[in-house]
Amino acid sequence: MAKHYSYYSGISPMMENHLKTIASEIESYNSLNEGDNLLDIGCNDCTLLNQFAERGFNLYGMDPSASKFQHRFSSEIKVHFDFFSKVSLYSWLGKEIKFKSIFIPSLCSMI
Repeated sequence: MAKHYSYYSGISPMMENHLKTIASEIESYNSLNEGDNLLDIGCNDCTLLNQFAERGFNLYGMDPSASKFQHRFSSEIKVHFDFFSKVSLYSWLGKEIKFKSIFIPSLCSMI
């Protein structure tokens, strides 16, 4: 199913601006510091995570369809091409990882 998924977050300037606004809101609600771990569940083409690139954060995304969008990722972003679950997350990053912020805007927009 994921290999046939064709939508991507950076499809239009309007959507990119919307995600820039979300990134600003995430920062205003959190005291983010260099070295903080941020996770985007359903990261798609990493348009949202790219807003945090080059600022010293550890950036992670999970999305089974994201592999086709790798050319759009900042080199700092680590993406696991799988559906999110506790088992999948822990097998990828270990049980000890803690995140300063976890966001799921792509999933919330479908509710």
